[in-house]
Amino acid sequence: MMSKFNDRPHDYEITWDYDYDVQISKEHKSYLDNQVKTITYNLLKKLKVFKEFEVHPVILDCGSLGVFCVGTCELPIIGIDIDNIIEGCAKYDVNVYTAIRTTIYHELAHAMQEYKGKIFDEDEAEKFAQDYETFGFINNI
Repeated sequence: MMSKFNDRPHDYEITWDYDYDVQISKEHKSYLDNQVKTITYNLLKKLKVFKEFEVHPVILDCGSLGVFCVGTCELPIIGIDIDNIIEGCAKYDVNVYTAIRTTIYHELAHAMQEYKGKIFDEDEAEKFAQDYETFGFINNI
């Protein structure tokens, strides 16, 4: 999912640090694309911090679900490992699509932490993600 704007605030490409998941199913790729549009329209408009963001299917180590690429807070770039999400969902009986959304929210929280000059706080990012997914409530970060 490339940026729709030509004037990107950075030149970072996720493939510099992570392997792109070329095995992702069309269904999951389509879902990621749709979530970027939905989250941009619903959440980003409310946050008024970013105009857009990118999500890419990548392969992450150690069972990680997602990653915010440090240094990209003006146009956040997020990597999502669909296989790790599917494994975690099977283990903990969680809906895959809920886990994908919540992972994106969590990583966007890290982008906000960076944007505001804060230290990354996993608990704060997870609370933001869970509160928005469950209640539609936006925490201050």
